[in-house]
Amino acid sequence: MWITKDVYHKKHQDITQRQYEINRELEGHHEGNDQFKIALSMLVTLASKAWDIFRSSTIDEKRQLMGYVFSNLEMEGANLRYTLKTPFNLFVNMADRQKWRPTGFALKTQASVIKQLLFSKN
Repeated sequence: MWITKDVYHKKHQDITQRQYEINRELEGHHEGNDQFKIALSMLVTLASKAWDIFRSSTIDEKRQLMGYVFSNLEMEGANLRYTLKTPFNLFVNMADRQKWRPTGFALKTQASVIKQLLFSKN
């Protein structure tokens, strides 16, 4: 079966146009990927400085920061009970992965630091 020159040129034009569209879409994905990497890098940098930022904040700023992270903070005897807000609650699932899981000591230390910050008079 033979195809005419007109059919060939039309198919070639359609394929070339589709290839151009795909390349444009790929460029858009690369730009979005780069923006995501920049945002993630900024988030990691901010998270790595979170303790210093928190420590140097006023009591009202500390309460506001805690309000961003926690929806319920309660003392039950000597234990601190809390509920994390989204997206912070999503990080809790990372504890299921062995290499992300903090030790029991680290969790107890985090809870005691939170209690100290909440109930300190400074």
